[in-house]
Amino acid sequence: MKTIRAFTLSLIGVSILSVTLLFTGCQKDENPMDPENDMNTTDMSSADRHGHSPVYPVNGRVFGKTYGEWGAEWWKWNFRFDCAHFPLDDANGSLQNQGQHGPVYFLSGGHFNQPVVRNVTIPHEKSIFFPVICYENDDTAGYAASGMSMRDYLTAGADGPIDGVDIATCTLDGVDLVSNPFDYRAHSPLFNFRGNIDLASCFDNAITGQPQPCVTDGYWFMLKPLSRGNHTLHFTGGISGPGLVMDITYHITQR
Repeated sequence: MKTIRAFTLSLIGVSILSVTLLFTGCQKDENPMDPENDMNTTDMSSADRHGHSPVYPVNGRVFGKTYGEWGAEWWKWNFRFDCAHFPLDDANGSLQNQGQHGPVYFLSGGHFNQPVVRNVTIPHEKSIFFPVICYENDDTAGYAASGMSMRDYLTAGADGPIDGVDIATCTLDGVDLVSNPFDYRAHSPLFNFRGNIDLASCFDNAITGQPQPCVTDGYWFMLKPLSRGNHTLHFTGGISGPGLVMDITYHITQR
């Protein structure tokens, strides 16, 4: 069994669930670089000071991928590092700049009931992708006897922990990023990852170092590139019953 993890969720690391989170949506393809697409979002938050949402729609595609597919890429990014460089365990932001390629910059989460403040510098043209809380399921132990497809089996195991989430907040520069974070749930399709075998000792003892099938579910945001300068991103995610809350703050310099 694994533990609730997340940058965002670390939620699985607790003895309640053993997985990690995310959810996926789908809609017609859009060109994320086209400013006209800013008007296609129906969620206009108070953070939208210029009439355009700072967040890409959860039911669209961004740079050719759905939110759920970006969730899979986010986990692959986290899983490639060893325990000493694991982004989820980052105490101050120094581990976030590893392996950042392409148009999207990943921000990792943390662990329940361990608030963390990180400082990062992000290139001006980069979009920013992160989970408020997410869960990843690669536990195939009961698959053979389930009578289900691998995708359905892992999805069922990932959905449960996220179904219990009742805390999800996110602010940018002190203003709500969207009106309802619970509209931003996305689950991934079945994907394969090759985790760093060292993570079996500090994160998930099921990681083999070989290709493994996986599904993720959770609440995610894809931010459009921020204006140059300094910004503060703060988000929380968790389950109020057992008192599990993740609390992450990023001080971002967009240069």
